[in-house]
Amino acid sequence: MRRRRHYDRISSGVIFLFALVFVMGSYSIGLGSIRHPGKGLLPFLTGLLLLIASASVFIGAGKRDEEKRKISLPALGRAALTVVALGLSIGLFYVLGFVLTVFFLMVIFFSIMEARLKLKSLYIAAITTIITYLVFSVGLSVQFPKGMLGF
Repeated sequence: MRRRRHYDRISSGVIFLFALVFVMGSYSIGLGSIRHPGKGLLPFLTGLLLLIASASVFIGAGKRDEEKRKISLPALGRAALTVVALGLSIGLFYVLGFVLTVFFLMVIFFSIMEARLKLKSLYIAAITTIITYLVFSVGLSVQFPKGMLGF
């Protein structure tokens, strides 16, 4: 257990240094302005996220409980079900269309998280689907395939 924490601190420290070099390099390329972002803006933001993530792993390495790291069989089953649901959604995307595919995928995800299908899962899946549709289709004018029901 002590050895694992030690390796977590070493690896997060190395990643932190790499991210710091990444941030400094992208800053030297130029960040641009709000209206006209420069070439270095996206690498700069990515480097900042990596800095934050590696710092949190470094700090949390001493606080981690080894019992929480064990993966149980039900967790593996939920992970496998998630992968299968994603695969099915890819296959059904053009058949059912965006709205129905995302709705069914969200129902499955929320049911997996709650370990059973509840009315709450259906509500949250519907709200998530509507918000996603409004943001991408209406707000950003992304064209999604219409399914066999016409939406």
